[in-house]
Amino acid sequence: MKNWIMGALATVRFELHRSFNIQRIVSMVLLSLVPPGILWLLLFGASRAPGNAADNVLAYVLFTIIFLVALVCLLSLLLWATPVVAGELEGKTWAFIAMRPGGRIANFLGKYLTSVIVSFAIAFIGLTLCTLIANYNGSLGTDAEAWRKWSRLCLIFLMASIAYSAVLSMIGTLFIKRAMVVGAGFLIGWETILSTLPAIVNRLTVSYHLRRLGELWLGWFLPDSKIEYEMIYGPPDPAWLHVGAVAIVTAATLLIGCYVVVNRQYISSEDG
Repeated sequence: MKNWIMGALATVRFELHRSFNIQRIVSMVLLSLVPPGILWLLLFGASRAPGNAADNVLAYVLFTIIFLVALVCLLSLLLWATPVVAGELEGKTWAFIAMRPGGRIANFLGKYLTSVIVSFAIAFIGLTLCTLIANYNGSLGTDAEAWRKWSRLCLIFLMASIAYSAVLSMIGTLFIKRAMVVGAGFLIGWETILSTLPAIVNRLTVSYHLRRLGELWLGWFLPDSKIEYEMIYGPPDPAWLHVGAVAIVTAATLLIGCYVVVNRQYISSEDG
């Protein structure tokens, strides 16, 4: 256990140190600036639109912020979480990791934690800039209301980073060459389409529980009618139940990922 913890922390330090190069810093900055940039363009256009059109845009500012920040958060997770094994195989360092006591699990957990840190940092910067822009425009209510929503969204996006990073890291141990493609398919098919189905199966998705937490903590923010929405999906369960469901998914996928990475024999291109 000590080898796992110390090894994971060492991996986090190494990965974060390696991230401080021009290419990765530029990509992180660009991802962080996408949500506030698009939001500013929307609000700028709304300020010059006729009254009704402007009101329609301003009514869904919170939903727009959540959608844009979630998009870059998930994109960053696809880039950072899925290559958990493929990156080491391509770098020809997997043999060294596999020979170390607890090296496989330490590397897996370290890269998992790194992807959580990076993705949440990108989401945090994007969310903060979006809140500043929307608050200046007065689209999120008073200053106190705007920053109350910001703090609760930070918590939701932290949970999203933790849970989705675990799922995508697990996918990275199962599918080596096409991990990013499979991860993208999972997010589109399972977490987007399946979570909107009016059936009990949607409760197996992380996005369903995060969406219901948003309803409880932020108030109604979806573009659909609240009455019609609750007629289809019912009222949200208590917050602790949704948080518990996200925690169970996170723990289960991390355990599966650790089991697979320890017991599977990975073959590098040289060996193959």
